[in-house]
Amino acid sequence: MIQKDIDSDGFPLNYLDWARPGEDEDGNEYTHYMFAIDGDLWFDKFDFTTSDEYISIRRAGVQSINILGFTGLLNSVFSLWVWFTFLTDYGNNTDFWFAWFGPFVVNGTLWIPLTLTWPAAQWGGLTMISIIKFMAQLTLTGPFIAYPANIAALYYAIYMEPVASQSTFVATADADPYFYGYIAASIVNSIISLLFVPDVVDYYNKIKEVE
Repeated sequence: MIQKDIDSDGFPLNYLDWARPGEDEDGNEYTHYMFAIDGDLWFDKFDFTTSDEYISIRRAGVQSINILGFTGLLNSVFSLWVWFTFLTDYGNNTDFWFAWFGPFVVNGTLWIPLTLTWPAAQWGGLTMISIIKFMAQLTLTGPFIAYPANIAALYYAIYMEPVASQSTFVATADADPYFYGYIAASIVNSIISLLFVPDVVDYYNKIKEVE
């Protein structure tokens, strides 16, 4: 070996002296070099998980899973709060009761499973990421279907027909913080789903491609 260098990808190159027998047309002896990449890092050259693209997609995916998981935790607490605040009298199924049963079911169904699997995302492989991707995509039904339906049901029970729905609020104004609070929570949930679910999907697809 007459020379040792580093190639553009950061891998050690060992240049070996290899002289071709004979002379060229100018009468000079042939001198050629062959080189070999150091074996310790050879396989890293073909490991796509070390590429900048993969690292960037993985970082965005893990961050999005954490954000969705934390949002799911908040929605899980919200679902329990709705139950103990409005639904404990489940034997009296009025329109008002069903109006609040909607947010309990929707927010719980869309977010609690995601919250429960969130801690396993850091150690799970492709299968776990696939499950989390599915549950993350499920939250997208909220902004397009479930949240507007719940808001419409609450508006009907609280403001349009409070007496017929047997609203438990003394006055409709008392319901404003609850109603508009749910609208605000639905908007936040929708924005988070729309912004971060695509990153989880990209992360899953990249892992699947590499494996």
